[in-house]
Amino acid sequence: MPIESVRSGRYAARQHGAMEFSDPPVDLDGVRRYRLERLRAEMRKEGVSGLLLFDQINTRYATDATNMQVWCSH
Repeated sequence: MPIESVRSGRYAARQHGAMEFSDPPVDLDGVRRYRLERLRAEMRKEGVSGLLLFDQINTRYATDATNMQVWCSH
């Protein structure tokens, strides 16, 4: 059954990442803002102007990148 045909109460199911939820389990925009502000605050505190992130876990945390194919293929 296509996701467009699923209805539940007052919420219509919608695509959220790779899974389907009526509502996201958490406020993902809020999580992204929180993480970005933590990184920026630490950078200011340490006088760092930029970051080079090589570890996929750090990259995922900092950017919320969902394309982890290189990481998962090892």
